Amino acid sequence: MKKSLLLLALFVFVVFAGPAFAADKTDEMANCPICEFKRQTKEALPWLEWGGDIRMRAIWSKNARTLDDTTPRNERFWQRARTRLWTTSTITDNLKFNFGMCWEILNFCRPEGMRNGEFRDVAFETLNFELSNTLGLPLKIKIGRQNIKDLNSWLIMDGTPRDGSRTCYFDAARFTYELAEQKTSIDVVYIDQWADSDKWLPPINDHLDRHLIENNERAVILYVKNKSIENTQIDGYYIWRRTWQELNNGWDSDLSTIGGRVAGDISENWKYFTELAVQVGSKDGLHNSSLGSNNRISYFLRDKLNNNFRLGYEYRGGGHHPRENFDILWGRCVQCLNIYQGKLDALENNSAMFTNLHRINLGWSCDPTEKLSLHTDYNLLFCDNNQSEDLGARFSKSGCLRGHLLSGLLKYKFNEHISGHLIGEIFFPGDYYTDMSNDVALFVRYELVFTF
Repeated sequence: MKKSLLLLALFVFVVFAGPAFAADKTDEMANCPICEFKRQTKEALPWLEWGGDIRMRAIWSKNARTLDDTTPRNERFWQRARTRLWTTSTITDNLKFNFGMCWEILNFCRPEGMRNGEFRDVAFETLNFELSNTLGLPLKIKIGRQNIKDLNSWLIMDGTPRDGSRTCYFDAARFTYELAEQKTSIDVVYIDQWADSDKWLPPINDHLDRHLIENNERAVILYVKNKSIENTQIDGYYIWRRTWQELNNGWDSDLSTIGGRVAGDISENWKYFTELAVQVGSKDGLHNSSLGSNNRISYFLRDKLNNNFRLGYEYRGGGHHPRENFDILWGRCVQCLNIYQGKLDALENNSAMFTNLHRINLGWSCDPTEKLSLHTDYNLLFCDNNQSEDLGARFSKSGCLRGHLLSGLLKYKFNEHISGHLIGEIFFPGDYYTDMSNDVALFVRYELVFTF
């Protein structure tokens, strides 16, 4: 309880104290000791760039794993404190070495039986060599541990889903070829990911024998981006991934995913993106043939408050058995729904997989001040195929309405180095669930990030 009050007091202090030393960006940069120290470091070591952040979170949830008030330990409150450090060393004009580490502490306050602090291992989040203009060609090669966030955040985002948002790295080799005249880039990525975190780069203090995914896996990604049409980007991709079960809740699979994505500006006020993916192969011996699609259209008023509205539709196909559902691949991270992804979807034996889904989204955002932004969303959720025979008594035999989810997010940037957010969600279950799981679920999180 004392730790909770301390974190809350720190949040309140920054809320009120932050604007006092962040009124003017120019003055802030001139007087900031962190910025001055980094400037001096750059002068002394011009080949070295470095940085880091400290992220502190407090999370509270109720019924977010069972939708059942009577379930023991259905209320949870815990805290996370993550520290990251990273460096980039320029060895030659076209060769760089990237290095990064992270460490996180978890403190569980509720339920009573889980009260303890968990000191996680120190993980090597980044360790790779980056070669540009290879052999005089517009070819960039990056080999080693790296993040791959810039290709497709819907399907290619988090290579380590079992540790939450602590890390999201891939052990991979990536080749990027730029065709400047055609405004086209071609990426080829080879991934060799192992469930045991000490396979390639053993963590420091690995006393937990942590597994960051349920399977060992190898994959190849071919991704092409084209911007030759004004205000439009067209993507096409092919992804092959094979997995071998490592943990009891893992799976064997051999899947190929072919897809395309188009995004652009219809006018000054209208923006859109649409994506469609076809997936074929097998999973745990069952044939898999499914579709996935993600779409959004947004309207910006272009007023002083930056009011904008959005309408979205997402589809992740569901088969007659959970192993026949559309596989979200490395999209097993919170993309829009904190209550569902990694929590309620665990009821369907698919933690963070959240599939067999139709999702309709309505949202509104604005910026009440230069530093404050507000985002609100309503999501209407359906299942694509009722799979209650394989899921147990908490699921109805014929229902298809998963439920209604309302969410609100406040973001505040105090200054160049401090930002924070407060998010809340409430979920009203539908007839997809039986009376055993029909209670409202709640989720609240606040966060502070210190960047240096």
